[in-house]
Amino acid sequence: MEGIMMIQIQYPDGRFDLVKDTGLEPLIRTAKITCFKRSTGWASIGHDPIRETHRQEFVGRERRNRTN
Repeated sequence: MEGIMMIQIQYPDGRFDLVKDTGLEPLIRTAKITCFKRSTGWASIGHDPIRETHRQEFVGRERRNRTN
């Protein structure tokens, strides 16, 4: 099982569990957990910044500098 991390989570009823890192985002999106443990400590859903792993593709004019 190389590459899969287990992450400690807490459910709204106070129970703790471990989930695969790939299962964390769906639990956050569906509000099934209240917090999860990062290497820096606990992150509370709705309070701490949470990075989204699925981002929408940008639609618009490219404005970054290009080197040609």
